[in-house]
Amino acid sequence: MLIKNTLLYLVARGVPGIINFLAIAIYTRLLSPEEFGKYTLVIAWVSLCNVVLFQWLRQGLFRFLPAHLNKNRPSLLTTILTAFIGLSLFVGIINFILIIFLPENGLRILLAVGFILLISEAWHELNLTFLSTKLEPLRYGIMSLSKAVIALLVGWYLASKGYGAFGLLYGLIIGLLIPTINNIYREWRKINFTFFDRSIIQNILSYGLPLTATFALNFIVSSSDRIMLGWLVSTEAAGLYAAGYDLANQTLVMLMMVVNLAAYPLALWSLEQKGYNVAQIQLKKNGILLLAVAMPAAAGLVILAPNIAGVMLGESFRKTAAEIIPLISLGALCMGLKAYYFDLCFQLGRRTQGQMFVSLASAILNLILNLWWIPLIGIYGAAYATICSYLLGLILSIKIGRKIFYMPFPGTDVFKLFLATAGMSIVLWPMADWRGTGALIAQILAGVIIYGLLFLITNVMDSRKRVLKAIKIANRLN
Repeated sequence: MLIKNTLLYLVARGVPGIINFLAIAIYTRLLSPEEFGKYTLVIAWVSLCNVVLFQWLRQGLFRFLPAHLNKNRPSLLTTILTAFIGLSLFVGIINFILIIFLPENGLRILLAVGFILLISEAWHELNLTFLSTKLEPLRYGIMSLSKAVIALLVGWYLASKGYGAFGLLYGLIIGLLIPTINNIYREWRKINFTFFDRSIIQNILSYGLPLTATFALNFIVSSSDRIMLGWLVSTEAAGLYAAGYDLANQTLVMLMMVVNLAAYPLALWSLEQKGYNVAQIQLKKNGILLLAVAMPAAAGLVILAPNIAGVMLGESFRKTAAEIIPLISLGALCMGLKAYYFDLCFQLGRRTQGQMFVSLASAILNLILNLWWIPLIGIYGAAYATICSYLLGLILSIKIGRKIFYMPFPGTDVFKLFLATAGMSIVLWPMADWRGTGALIAQILAGVIIYGLLFLITNVMDSRKRVLKAIKIANRLN
């Protein structure tokens, strides 16, 4: 079940992820670093507002839908939808008041676009959470893919017509809204607002608000660096940094997110339906698979950074990206292990306040280091601050979380994965100076083949037995 769902989510998130990488390649060729910096700064602020205002609803839906699947499901969905509409109206009123009093017309347009983007993003992600919780990776994938394709095509067209950063924002809004139309018809149209349950809201708030604070603090670590670069250095510096950061971070985090999308619901269902011991077995499998994907991907990004930047980004962005991709890859690896494995102990143990304090410590360190290092060494100071902050968060999550809900650590398999990753890296290192699209494809294929062979040789997750069984089944069918 874990492997099957992971493969489905790999397609569901992987294909849109590839399209998002293409978007970075296209956008960095269409826009100057300064214009791209404006776009990323708007996205950063909208993402922060999305986390602060709406994350608690998504987390509540994710955590409580399995328990309400056969009982009180209409009440849960009605309550969540009512809260979403109420929050949207509240934010809309505040936004309208601000627009009235803003003196500059450009800021008014920016605020209006930002509000529409915020609501569109929050609604899209709420629907994705619903599908993920229901274990429907196919519909999840269709919605994610539709959003990525529409946003890219519309954004590219508008940006090429001279709309610049606003063209990308308009494309993103359209891409977020259109794919949710079908889900409105299938899942939300039968909602009866008389089913609103105040007790459900109270439960979601008590569970979700600490997580909201946690995600907001995590946002500070992941995005405050580009905001502070824009403030302390320039919008151009923020754009140069964001291109390399997003290329590395989205690659690694997307792969780890794919595993988490398939793995965490299975652990949650195991805990709710079958008990602690079964959940422990599932969590161990989840941890092995997460590392099996993350370790070689991080190593590949570090070694191949110059060619990845050269192929994927516009000329103005390449030099800086090649230098920060290895740094961001290390930080993203720490962040992914924390967010998609060790942080789950706080959620499974229903003590999310601990996760909030871990994130608070990381955020404080990140702000201090950014304020200290960005004026001294600019973009590289932001990258070093990211690594240190994520590493601190990972250490604290392991240390504090094990007292709340034990997360098994598969030591033997981790050692095997380390050997497989090291062997892959030894093969890739002499190829690091190759340049061009064909060379990058060859480098990736070589890495995948060598890692796959070593994965089988070391027999991670009893992989040899699984492969032999699959071969026998195929032979019988033939």
